[in-house]
Amino acid sequence: MAKTYLSSDLKLEGDIKSQGNIEIDGAVKGQVAAKSVNVLGSGSVDGSVSSESLSVEGKVDGSVNTNDLSIASTGQIKADVVYQSIATAKGAKEEGTLKVKKVNIYCQKRKGRGFAALFLFRMHGVVCGVLRRLRHHPLR
Repeated sequence: MAKTYLSSDLKLEGDIKSQGNIEIDGAVKGQVAAKSVNVLGSGSVDGSVSSESLSVEGKVDGSVNTNDLSIASTGQIKADVVYQSIATAKGAKEEGTLKVKKVNIYCQKRKGRGFAALFLFRMHGVVCGVLRRLRHHPLR
């Protein structure tokens, strides 16, 4: 996939949608949707960001829905954030709500032949058993 770069002298009002990667060094007011979004140091987004991966060195104001969120020490987020995994550096600023995405794991019996299939079947059963116990854990 190609990478789209929005330079620091660009101010854009409107929605951006890409199946690839977007690097934002300018200012965007609107919705940004892409596989990967990088808001660079002088970059800002005022609106919503939806991506598989979001890296913030600049500013994001609005709402965020991503699988992997990374906030650098210079990053500032004022948003309601829904994420699967998060990494923040010392000095990163986040204001708003943080909500972890629920991951659906379906446990079904698997049939196969041979040692490898038997091993995978047993490991699958162990993982599913642990997940079932965690789901009903009293602290949850």
